[in-house]
Parts: sequence; structure tokens; C-alpha cells
Amino acid sequence: MTRFTPTLTALEARDCPASAILAGRSLYITTSSGADIVRVRDDGRGQVTAEVRGADGTVTAAGAADRVFIHLRGRYDTLYYAVTGPVTRRAEVVVDLGRGGSPRASFDLPPDPGTGRLGIDLRGEARQGRVDAWVGRGGMGGVTITDRTESGGVKIHAARADHVSGPALPPPAGPGVARP
Repeated sequence: MTRFTPTLTALEARDCPASAILAGRSLYITTSSGADIVRVRDDGRGQVTAEVRGADGTVTAAGAADRVFIHLRGRYDTLYYAVTGPVTRRAEVVVDLGRGGSPRASFDLPPDPGTGRLGIDLRGEARQGRVDAWVGRGGMGGVTITDRTESGGVKIHAARADHVSGPALPPPAGPGVARP
């Protein structure tokens, strides 16, 4: 009589790499589980370029987008989002700060806010994240930042707190504080 002996076979790693996909007028960015750096440049008129750099390499996407969805999956991801010109359209940026960890997001807004509307919506379960909004001389204009994270514990530093929904703090200042 043959006796059955169970065995276990290890499978290869199932890590998901970072991605940046343009579909229609929407850009979808997802980071890996590592500490990735995401750089997005938005010209304010609808042309957006994105670069995600991580341990697995770099992925890029570019094209026309009115909606940008960013999912930060790593515990220590960093997002730099720069609007390089006046916003002339209605645009939406949704940032999922992920679960746990200490993600960072920085928004560099133009000196001239333009005539359009830019909504920045923060989501996720991050408990210690930090969001900086660097605003040009023209103020935030048509820009609104909303904290919809589960804990509401994301620290938002903005030049004008009247355009922030959620806990707002004054912008960082002093020696050693530099814009990205």
C-alpha cells in the first residue's frame, strides 16, 4: 500500500509592477509595493506626462487627460504633481494614498491659476501621510483639495486654507524646507 505524503511547491513571486496607462482622456497610475517615486507634469490645458520610477524600473505615459487617478500602493511612495501653466479646463486628480505607511504628495501649482477648475481628491487609509501644495502668487484660484481619507489624519500644507477640506496646516517654512 502506497502512503500519500503531501508536499508544498513554492510559486514564483506575484509582485505587481508599477503602471501608467492612458485610456481615453483618463490617466491611471499605480505604484508597486516598493517605495516608488511618481512625477506628473500637467500643462494646465490637458496635456499630461507621467513617470513612475521604482526598483522594477521606470514606466511612462503621456497624452491628453482631464482625469488622473493615482494609486500609491507602497508604504513610502512619493508623488510630485506639477501644474506648469494656467488651468483652462475642468480637471480632476484622485490620489489614493494607500494603506498605512507614510506616503508623501506634493502639488506645485502655477502662479496664474487660470479660468478652469482643478479638483484634488485625497483618499485611502493612510494615517500619517503628508500633502504639500505649493501655490504661486495668484493663489489657489479654481483649485480645491479635499481630504477623504478614512482617518482624516493626512497633514495638508497649503498657502490658503480656505480651499482645503480637512485638517489644514500652514505651509512649511524655515531652513531646510525646499520645494521638490
